[in-house]
Amino acid sequence: MEVSEKPVQKRRRKRSQSEKVGRLKYLIELAKRIDRKLDSLDRRVSRIETYRKHDLDWVRSDIEEVCSDEVDGEIVRLLFETGKSGLLPRVIAEKLAGFGVTRFHVSRRIVRMNKRFRERVDEALFEQRGWRWALTSFAVRAWTGADPNCVAAIDESELKAW
Repeated sequence: MEVSEKPVQKRRRKRSQSEKVGRLKYLIELAKRIDRKLDSLDRRVSRIETYRKHDLDWVRSDIEEVCSDEVDGEIVRLLFETGKSGLLPRVIAEKLAGFGVTRFHVSRRIVRMNKRFRERVDEALFEQRGWRWALTSFAVRAWTGADPNCVAAIDESELKAW
């Protein structure tokens, strides 16, 4: 009896995972897996930033990432230009009347930016001085560090007094 080298039946190709569960479900699950990996990487990077925050050079763009829109950016700019005395939310709202914000909106936005920045760096962006809001010394160093030719640049003696 002779044995032929050809198989009697053709080998069936195994089905891929997308064929087993359906292409759409497979793609959704793949996207969820990628999102989970990105979230874990974000947590790792934020942990590194937290532990090494004093060694890193924080710049204006890091603060601007916390700002959700141009109203937030204007609030930060106004508080920077004011200096260490700070501003009342009512005064900030008056200066930003073109955006249609009230003092309550200003306070809420400041607290929200502080929360976002604290989650990321574990450092406050604003602090309350009485009823007024002002930038912290950490935020002032970061804001001036990006642009040495800044109009409202602060010399070292004022920065230490901050």
